[in-house]
Amino acid sequence: AGVCGMGTGHRAGRAMPVSCADGAVLPGLRHHALPQRPFAGQLADGPAQQCRHSGAGALFCLAGLGGGARLPCQRQRAADKAAECCRVRGHCSAGGLWRCAKSAGLLVFAPACLTVITEKKTANDVSFYKGKEGRKLIAVELAPPLGIDDEKIMDAAFLMKESGVDVLTFPDSPSGRTRADSILMAEKVSRETGMCVMPHICCRDKNAIAMRSQLLGAHINDINNFLVITGDPIPSVVRASVKSVFNFDSVGLMNIISDMNQEQFAGKPVIYGGAINQGRANFKVELERVKKKMEAGATFFMTQPVFSDEDIDRLRQIKEQTGARILCGIMPFVSLRNATFMKNEMTGINVTDEILSRYRADMSKEEGEETGIQIAREIIAKTTDFVDGYYFSFPFNRVHMLKKIIGKNNQ
Repeated sequence: AGVCGMGTGHRAGRAMPVSCADGAVLPGLRHHALPQRPFAGQLADGPAQQCRHSGAGALFCLAGLGGGARLPCQRQRAADKAAECCRVRGHCSAGGLWRCAKSAGLLVFAPACLTVITEKKTANDVSFYKGKEGRKLIAVELAPPLGIDDEKIMDAAFLMKESGVDVLTFPDSPSGRTRADSILMAEKVSRETGMCVMPHICCRDKNAIAMRSQLLGAHINDINNFLVITGDPIPSVVRASVKSVFNFDSVGLMNIISDMNQEQFAGKPVIYGGAINQGRANFKVELERVKKKMEAGATFFMTQPVFSDEDIDRLRQIKEQTGARILCGIMPFVSLRNATFMKNEMTGINVTDEILSRYRADMSKEEGEETGIQIAREIIAKTTDFVDGYYFSFPFNRVHMLKKIIGKNNQ
């Protein structure tokens, strides 16, 4: 249902009874928006009236300027313009219909508002966290291959299944380097392991048409959980030949998914969350970004890897001020070279000198991994009282380290 037929919340003055005028139907829109069946128009504090027509025509039948007078849908020319707008958009959910009608000069703000009453459908909850309250969620990132050999990532996925991981995530060509498509890789892992998967989807490489197309295809293949991010920039060395898209940022993409959840995915909404960059120089900006993402429908957050007490304090503030579901980022370094590279080359990750000092250049592979495991355990111990879970990213997909980390900490 939507206030004023659009879910926009626009209303003015006292509500009064309204009904739709006979034959006031928008040609070309009846099949775009809503099922063809009668709708009952009901005002905020007035009685229900039967609407004689169906589809988008009902949405545009608003109250008159006074006295409960009927106002038919506006001029045929404006109706055709709104219909063409919807065809160009490729879909017309409630929000899309509102924007198209407004741009066509079709809507008249009135003292009353029409609510379109539709049959309520119980949405199917496909979230990775469903039914897992009371324990820490565990997410593990698996980087898709740079080439076509997927043996290592598939081996890692099967190992994570045995470890009881809640969800596997797949980055979308991180750092602007081409990797196997995150959604297609997630689909294969899900199909062969039966695990819950979560592709990352970023705004760098695709426009709105391609984004919607990807989401539709993912939904058809039962991929319903996403981490929505703005995305890393294109590396400077290839910017002369490769261009970024960035039609919108992560909040804009979340709004697109929210729109699709009301229309195409109404019976099985997509679950999506966002990233938290707790190391941002201006923490207030990051806090406001988290709030905006929650307003856009984000139901969970995954943080950048945490290494310092300052990072932990900032995440605690975000939790206290927003109540967001937070999965704390854990990245166990495996060598001094690995830690130094992340400190110097990866923006947004605050690797402290204290962390570097715990590694030596002459460490064996086992010693390096053990140091990373110990640091990870310490971070978990400092955050377990307020975070909702942990988001692990293992260098070089060394996922065998997980069991040693969470063996004593997973609840």
